[in-house]
Amino acid sequence: MFDNISFEIRTSKTRLSSKKLNIEKIDTTKYSIDNLVNSTYSIAGTAYGYKLPPVSEYALNNLFYLDSFTVFNYDYASFTERQNYNMYILLYTYEGTGELIYNDSRYELTEGTGILIDGNRYHKYTATSEHWKTAVMHLNGLLLKDYYSLYSKNDNPTFNEPINSRVQSYLEEILKLYEETIPYREWHISSKINALLSYLLSLVSKTETGENTLPDNLRYLIKYMDSNYSNNLSLDDLARFANVNKYYLSREFKKYTGFSPSDYLITLRINQAKLLLQTTKLTSIQIANEVGIYDQNNFIRLFKKKTGYTPIAFRKQYITI
Repeated sequence: MFDNISFEIRTSKTRLSSKKLNIEKIDTTKYSIDNLVNSTYSIAGTAYGYKLPPVSEYALNNLFYLDSFTVFNYDYASFTERQNYNMYILLYTYEGTGELIYNDSRYELTEGTGILIDGNRYHKYTATSEHWKTAVMHLNGLLLKDYYSLYSKNDNPTFNEPINSRVQSYLEEILKLYEETIPYREWHISSKINALLSYLLSLVSKTETGENTLPDNLRYLIKYMDSNYSNNLSLDDLARFANVNKYYLSREFKKYTGFSPSDYLITLRINQAKLLLQTTKLTSIQIANEVGIYDQNNFIRLFKKKTGYTPIAFRKQYITI
């Protein structure tokens, strides 16, 4: 677990308490002042901290990124209590037990149990066994607020995943990317965090029947749309392909994907347009035609709605990172 990942190891010889905190003596290169000021804590044990590189202004404004990552081996009764902390926090337990108080509920965190919470809301997590080993990931990004609104719709926000399975693989892959010197590293990291978040959503998402398997007709339709997004596809065309009426299709498609059929199609087109803007010298008009949006004004409007940029501004922004 976390093989070939470099951590800074700190073991507290005495219990660390927020009551003894001296802000003026805090090393701000290692600790977040906002986190400490808004926190009450009493901690004993060992912390395996991962030293993250600085986050670019572009990533802060556009991508998913980590603010910190630490594996704590807490001693019994160690706790952190806070709110108004502008980060989202992923807890994932490896050994022992902990308890989380969040949204007026109590959650037991045992081996393989994880939960994603909004740091702005009151929360307190406490070690309830002699030792509680847990990963604590602080993350943020442009779309995390919207993502969390989907994640938190579930009655039980915890997930259970055996250690050394996919959640652990994602965590290690994200940290390894931070250690690599590759072009557009922050884009790759953001993509991997997005994959982790999408997987977490699949772990906690349940339909009313307790099933979340995508029906075959929708699965084939999505593959068809992925390959033919540049064609002129109306809702009637998509409904005929799926062999259902368009009203039923709209409802079911939204339930399983979070998109309406038309919005999914537009998203495919804009994602391809972003790729072409980044990797080719095609003009904006040529790219609009290439992805199947033949009205230039409509293309610019849709592109800005999805990305916050005009196509030209997006290309310039990409070149500067």
